[in-house]
Amino acid sequence: MRPWIVDTGASDHMTGDAAILQNYKPSNGHSSVHIADGSKSKIAGTGLEIGEDDWQC
Repeated sequence: MRPWIVDTGASDHMTGDAAILQNYKPSNGHSSVHIADGSKSKIAGTGLEIGEDDWQC
């Protein structure tokens, strides 16, 4: 599994690996997330993380 990069200023948690998500749904092209620097980034889709909630910060 590739590591996650946690951005505490982001509106949602993000991954570059859709294979680790369950219930993946492609975006309609209009959805985005806010990044800590105030910018927006379009998303490819959404889903739930597969696996344990073992966050080590």
